[in-house]
Amino acid sequence: MYDARTLKPSIRVTEHHVECPVIACNRSVDRQRQFFRREEPFRCPEHGIYISPSTFEYEHAHTNLLRMDDADLALFEKLSLGKAEAGRLARERSEDALTFNVFRGLERTGTLDRILSSITATTVHGAVPSYWSLASETGETHPLLRDARLAFEPHFRQCTEPDLLVETADTLFLIEAKLGSTNETTPTRESVLPGYERAADGWYATVLCGSPRAVAVEQKLYQLMRCWLLGSWMADKAGKRFVLVNLVASSSDGSVPARFGAHIMQSAERQFVRATWEGIRDALAGSTAMHNDSRVVALIDYLDHKTLGYESGVLQHAFTSREVL
Repeated sequence: MYDARTLKPSIRVTEHHVECPVIACNRSVDRQRQFFRREEPFRCPEHGIYISPSTFEYEHAHTNLLRMDDADLALFEKLSLGKAEAGRLARERSEDALTFNVFRGLERTGTLDRILSSITATTVHGAVPSYWSLASETGETHPLLRDARLAFEPHFRQCTEPDLLVETADTLFLIEAKLGSTNETTPTRESVLPGYERAADGWYATVLCGSPRAVAVEQKLYQLMRCWLLGSWMADKAGKRFVLVNLVASSSDGSVPARFGAHIMQSAERQFVRATWEGIRDALAGSTAMHNDSRVVALIDYLDHKTLGYESGVLQHAFTSREVL
């Protein structure tokens, strides 16, 4: 896996060619435009990556994984079969790969309860993660989300897919993770919005105020609206508290909690939390007891040096460095 230590600080991009971003590589590939393509003219023969002016993609998704053993790889393969847009897991900017790397690392090192407690300011015990909302045991959609989709999105080809679902004995967490992209999303067709408002005996009015259009179109928070709507319904059916976590880089737009908060009905049983990837890293780095685990050290190192492609030929760091915080 390439990171800020193995990638060039800047690359040369011309009208027809793009320089390979790996340090000391003298190769250039044809410049691709508009849509990212995995084709031979765009592949560096030395390093086996497909290159565009702004990012790159590995030949195999496994290369985009962090310190995985046989059990991790077997789980990754099983879940990938049920994952929407699984083909993007090999990309440098993949939110799904980042989520799996970080939370699988937390799960395997026994630090998931502690870190989730830290970033959500809640008490967490016995957390069980479902990556990309797929149950680890079966590789299929988590039963609660399956029922929610039937209730709210029965005819949708692309249903709501939270990046991570975490369940404890008394709480359901949905985590909507972002890497480079923003929370600003709108529906392709506004005609779907009344269906969300009417579904599940009008559950919308129980957990949101204002029209779906005000949230999804005017505020451009369509994805968060769906996660809040379906997640709160799922938690209610399970008799659990609900916490929706928006996990972003610390530099991400901080206005979302206020904008979204104005449209959701929060209580002791339902909460919206903004958390940061840097918060996870710093919670790990701040506990010297965790440093005895080589996988924790690797996770801190991964978050310290994760990149986010190139902007005008200049390498971008995914997260704020600890020296700046």
